[in-house]
Amino acid sequence: MLLLVKVILTLWVSWAHGQGRTCDFPEIKHGNIYEVQIVCNQGYSLANDQDVITCAEHGWSTPPTCSRINLSCGSPPTVQNAFIPNQKPRYRHGDTARYECRNSLGLFGNAEVTCLSGKWTDPPECKESTGRCGRPPAIDNGDITTDPLAVYAPGSSVEYQCQAYYELEGNRRITCRDGQWSEPPKCLDACVISEEIMEAHNIELRYSHAKKIYSRTNDFVEFRCRQGYYPKVSPASAFRAQCQEGKLEYPTCA
Repeated sequence: MLLLVKVILTLWVSWAHGQGRTCDFPEIKHGNIYEVQIVCNQGYSLANDQDVITCAEHGWSTPPTCSRINLSCGSPPTVQNAFIPNQKPRYRHGDTARYECRNSLGLFGNAEVTCLSGKWTDPPECKESTGRCGRPPAIDNGDITTDPLAVYAPGSSVEYQCQAYYELEGNRRITCRDGQWSEPPKCLDACVISEEIMEAHNIELRYSHAKKIYSRTNDFVEFRCRQGYYPKVSPASAFRAQCQEGKLEYPTCA
């Protein structure tokens, strides 16, 4: 006589060896076991969604198995009038792909798509757009924080950053409006105070023994005469100098 039992069987899959490990049924006084639950480890799923096994005279039928989930993705979605540089046939979970539009069309949406659990995030569109902007304007000693595109849709914005020791003046974010970018910021020069310059003026740093320092625009630097030297005409206030876009008036001692 066959007894059909609907079983939600608990199956723990060993991460270390990839082998199934089953547990004996617990002994229940004054009761019977009718259901147990199947739970696959993270990254695994039940093959064919099987959740029923049969209890026959000679034991249980073949139990279900937990199979590893394929989290990789194939080629990214095809976007009309767009291409993906260096496209691959297969991508791993977490990999990204970046679209570029052809024929100077505007890109709407996120240029990058990401492979997540075997599926791609939503791709962008490439279509005609009025009031588009070209590449953001270049600035001295700075650049935008993202890879530049050939064309930007109206309302798009980018941010700038300056090289080390340069001071950003203005709004770091610019926006495309009516086919024109808003005013970009400037990266103001830093002042380089070297040992050679200080020796030429017979001065040294008042509060530091460093032989070379970088001072940002609008920062103040204080000097004093080297031992055995005295101020040469310079007023006392000249020994507290301010850096102005890479330039600094040095006091002199003799």
